Amino acid sequence: MLPREPRSVSRLKKPRVTRWDDEAIRTVLREFLRGRSEWPTYRDFDRAGLKGLRDSINHHGGATKWAREFGLTGGDRPHGGAPRWTDERIRDVLTTFLAGRDSWPTRAEFDGAGLGALREVLRRDGSGDRWASEFGMRRRVRKSPAPRRRTPPRQIRRRREWPLWTRTTIRIELERFLAGRHEWPSYSEFIAAGKNGLHKAVLAHGGSQAWAKEMGVVWVDRRAAIWTDDRVRTRLAALLDGRASWPTEAEFAAAGEAPLLAAVRRHGGTEKWAREFGLSTARLAGWNDERIEREIAPLVQKLGRWPTKGEFKRAGLGKALAAVYTHGGSKRWQKRLDARPLRQPQPVPDRRVWTEARVERELREFLADYNSWPGARGFETADRGLLYRAAGQHRGIAYWRRHLGFD
Repeated sequence: MLPREPRSVSRLKKPRVTRWDDEAIRTVLREFLRGRSEWPTYRDFDRAGLKGLRDSINHHGGATKWAREFGLTGGDRPHGGAPRWTDERIRDVLTTFLAGRDSWPTRAEFDGAGLGALREVLRRDGSGDRWASEFGMRRRVRKSPAPRRRTPPRQIRRRREWPLWTRTTIRIELERFLAGRHEWPSYSEFIAAGKNGLHKAVLAHGGSQAWAKEMGVVWVDRRAAIWTDDRVRTRLAALLDGRASWPTEAEFAAAGEAPLLAAVRRHGGTEKWAREFGLSTARLAGWNDERIEREIAPLVQKLGRWPTKGEFKRAGLGKALAAVYTHGGSKRWQKRLDARPLRQPQPVPDRRVWTEARVERELREFLADYNSWPGARGFETADRGLLYRAAGQHRGIAYWRRHLGFD
């Protein structure tokens, strides 16, 4: 076994020192160095929890001074504690460590005996075989493990660079996108096809109406589209082709025809259109005008007005309200029962009518306090998104920036 240290560092009570001066260092060292003949290594200080003391010694004369004061050797070791592993020191330590062994210790055995520093010295200078031979031992050669299969580096996804949109590149992309179309696509169709950049470029270079005319397709102002009986009939014919029963509300929504169902309810109701197309409406059976009036008239008379949707449901008339929607809609029944709605609709200004003169007038008013072009987000933040889109459709954003001096 290796010789034990003169004093177990684990038993040393850590001092409470607020300021290290010569007197405090001397007091702690007197207790720490009791029974020692050699200056402690840096690791000894660290194990005893006296790293602060060791650092303070460096600022108060150094280890050589204090080792001389306490009559110890080894105070001149480099870094104040790294042992000099001479051949004599290595031989002495190995003689004790290898006593009774017939094989060279493993790395774990070196470390377990607290000789990790010695093991590292032997590895660093390559003298392990020489010392094993001197003590009549054979070092075990560790078989090198098979090289690990190197995982290929992860491909870095490069940021997609949008092209510099010009009228030429816009025209090329539109020719591909509009192939086989007769009408200008909606915004949602641009997004679904991954053409958001193209849609923005169109708005910034003249607007969709001008490009529809240039590309030879019909431009449809979907915000201003008016539902008529003929339009409802045409769209229903396409949706109901091959069906034997009237679609549910969920089926209308799944087909992207929720606006069509709303138009159906406003233009005569589901019952009327189902009869016209000869479809079964078994789920609506039992409801006719007489029954609807009989069910909802008491509630209308009690309130003196047309009930809200919540009032219908709280009165247990949810199915009756659904029948109202399928038999002409609420406006028809309000007129039939002479019942005004809870809130009279307020007149809404026609924001669909945008002219070039109106765009310029409102842009000048909006941008009066701006020193630079606010961009699409700035318009949206100020609740002027309609104005921004109108500017894109009338000559384009690039034109208005130049025209109003924001280039």
